[in-house]
Amino acid sequence: MSTRPPRAPRRGRRFVARFDSLPEVLERARRDRTIVGFDVFDTLLRRRVEPEWVKDRAAERLAGAPLHASPEARRIRRLRRELEQQLARRHAERDGEFSLRELLTELLTALGRPADGPHVDQALRAELELERLAVLPAPGIADVLARLRAAGVRLIFVSDMYLGAGAIRELLSACGLAAFFDRGFCSCDVGASKRSGRLFAHVLAELNIAPHELLFVGDSLDADVRPARRLGIDVVHLRDRRERGEHDEPAAAAQLAARRGWWRGRQA
Repeated sequence: MSTRPPRAPRRGRRFVARFDSLPEVLERARRDRTIVGFDVFDTLLRRRVEPEWVKDRAAERLAGAPLHASPEARRIRRLRRELEQQLARRHAERDGEFSLRELLTELLTALGRPADGPHVDQALRAELELERLAVLPAPGIADVLARLRAAGVRLIFVSDMYLGAGAIRELLSACGLAAFFDRGFCSCDVGASKRSGRLFAHVLAELNIAPHELLFVGDSLDADVRPARRLGIDVVHLRDRRERGEHDEPAAAAQLAARRGWWRGRQA
């Protein structure tokens, strides 16, 4: 991936919204634009648990025993962390981005287990199922997307994630959101991240649009707001303290799960 962020004629504007004010802020910010992009995690989807919970449960499945009772499960978890760091360094020219398939292939190989296509596919399906259990739609987001589509707006999702756009679409589908989106872009597929600005540059090139033609919605200052604005893209910055407060509950539950070896997740 060699796309370089173009020099923007102006810095993008920043609009601030909560989830309950998002429809009104989008209406004001969008103007006559017909393409709106969305970050995925903590914007379109909320997690019932912390991201590490999925990785912990995946290690338990490979070990066949819970972390609190299995040295092998804990070894697999440590090995995965080490491999993630190694892959990020190996792919520095790709903004450190790698795919879950690549990670699981390396992990199974390091464990001395079969790492051919069928075995990696099985591990991928198992982890994607855990991801599906871990997410739910953000509050009111389906109504926001439906309103935009009714107004003739094209919607895309853009994510820094190792799952890939196809897998993320599966998560969106499980939450009833996939049909709203025309296209999706993921850092591990492209070899460029939002954080560096290179994934946003790729999106603009793929859609053949100028920065001012895209409005982007995201929650992260470092991965969404600042890099998009540097390219001249206007951004709706989701800042919802109530929603952030609810993230404390999954974090606490994940800590309990690490000690007790189980947690079913918050029902919603």
